[in-house]
Formats: sequence, structure tokens, C-alpha cells
Amino acid sequence: MSNMIGEKYRVVMPLVGQSISNTNVTGTYHSIAGITRVLAIMAGGAAAATKTFTLDILEATSIAGAGAASVDSAVGTANIKVKKVTVALASTGTGDTVTVTTYTGATVIDTGTFTQGSTDAAAGTFANAAGLVLCIAYAFTTCLSVASTTNVLIDAYDGYSITVSSTNSGGTITVATNESVVIVDLSREDFAATTTHIAPKVTTTGVGIMSVVFVIETRNLPVTQSVAAS
Repeated sequence: MSNMIGEKYRVVMPLVGQSISNTNVTGTYHSIAGITRVLAIMAGGAAAATKTFTLDILEATSIAGAGAASVDSAVGTANIKVKKVTVALASTGTGDTVTVTTYTGATVIDTGTFTQGSTDAAAGTFANAAGLVLCIAYAFTTCLSVASTTNVLIDAYDGYSITVSSTNSGGTITVATNESVVIVDLSREDFAATTTHIAPKVTTTGVGIMSVVFVIETRNLPVTQSVAAS
């Protein structure tokens, strides 16, 4: 049986996971010969609130990056439409809140604001980390939350992303990103006629562990031109 996925797509990692601190790093250049589309996926690790991470796709006329220029870019921000978030509840007080919103693409699916007090999932109030988990489980079917002592890890299910924020009244609740994904989707027509190679450029504010994968769609040969394995 022909492996059509393997024949049509190839995956390369032009930027291997590494720590990038308040600077930018350009990955290796890869040929675009024979491609029809490129899906560039930047996977990010821990990032503090308000910090940003930008994925920029550069096109060039050689594997060395001659004449490098930006084709398109996308920006991610910690705690906004990310994959996983940790809410730290070491210090809480009456009136503190945690707001969670889930999305599929740009569409809001669910949103809820939970307030510190005695735990009552139906009322959306929590006394501690375990209580916040109960509130999220009661209100959402698009993410999973798990308590660990005074922390709550919120993980969006596949196909969804989450935005999490907090307000402090009597205590100090902090929110930080654990995992994020930023995507740039390009077709061959998006590149200049003279472009032969592309590479990712990643820029961060703050410290983040970042990696980039290219999923490359290539032209299929007609069946009559297939070559049998020897």
C-alpha cells in the first residue's frame, strides 16, 4: 500500500528547541523546491505573563540566507490563546478572581470567572487549588485542570486554546504559560519568484524555550511516474 501521507508531506526541524532570552534566533534554511505549501509551527515552553514570542518566516535566494527578507509572521503572547497555563494560588484572598476562556481558532467556546471564597463549583467560587479545579471541571468541557498543592495546571484539549488571567483583591494569584503554539501557513505563491530557501526567525521578550517545525506539502508525481522499490 502506498504511504500517501509520507509521499505528500515531509517534516523538518529548522530550529531545534533552545532557550531564547530577549533576543532573536534564525534557524537553518531549507529548500522550497517542489513545494506547494509550508506550515510553520513554533512550539513554546514556559513564559511569564505579558511576554511575547514572534515567529517570522524569512525567504532567501541561497541556503546561506542571501537577500533574506520577511514573508509573514505571527505573534504569541503568554497566557493568551495558549495550550497550557499554571495558576499559582500560594496566596489568595477574598475577592481574588481567575478568568478562563477557551477558543477554537478565533471563536470563543466557553468563558468563566471564578472568585475566591468557600468552594462551590456551581456558584463559581473556590477556597483553594482543589476548589478551582472543581469550578473549571463544572464549567468547561474544552480543557482539563489538575491541582498540585497550591498550583492549578490548565490544559486545553486538542483543537482548543485557552486564555487565563487573574485579578488580585486580598491576595496574590499569578498566571504563567507552560506551553504555546504559534503557526504561519504559506503557499508557494507567497514567496518571491527568486526565492529558493526559507528559514524561521524567532524573537522573544523574556525567556522562552522555543522550537520550530516545518510541515512541507510537496507536489505528487502521477501514478504512472511512480518508481517501484527495488
